[in-house]
Amino acid sequence: MPSIRSQIADAFLARVALVVDIKTSSFDRVRLLDGDFAEWELPAVQLIDGDELNAHEMLRGRKTWPITVELVIGPIAATGYEPSQKKLWDLIEAIENSVMGEPKLGLATVLHVKLLGSNTDQGLLHPFYTARINFTVDYYQNLVGEC
Repeated sequence: MPSIRSQIADAFLARVALVVDIKTSSFDRVRLLDGDFAEWELPAVQLIDGDELNAHEMLRGRKTWPITVELVIGPIAATGYEPSQKKLWDLIEAIENSVMGEPKLGLATVLHVKLLGSNTDQGLLHPFYTARINFTVDYYQNLVGEC
């Protein structure tokens, strides 16, 4: 059976995939440069996980896992698509609404997904636009052993 984190990552990507405009989504292959994306992969989303916080509660851990959704849009010559700040904001809102539409991600172990906020790097990496949407996932994980 996949780990709880794998299940959460899959469920998270499934919620993001509901946003019709997203062409590429990944959790395992994070790219560091916007230019690493091929034109046909845009708009793209990659999930970046942060350091978990853990509270021990008897035989289970209550964990808080920060997950950042990085959104990358850029020009697509074949279709004439030109990125803009407004298009970036529209996609940010669509992703936020999609994820928060199922705040437990359909998983029994997930307590709640929390939306922390977002930021954009407007024009800093022209012709690409990027945004980061920050979430935390609170969940339980059964721990093996004695207390």
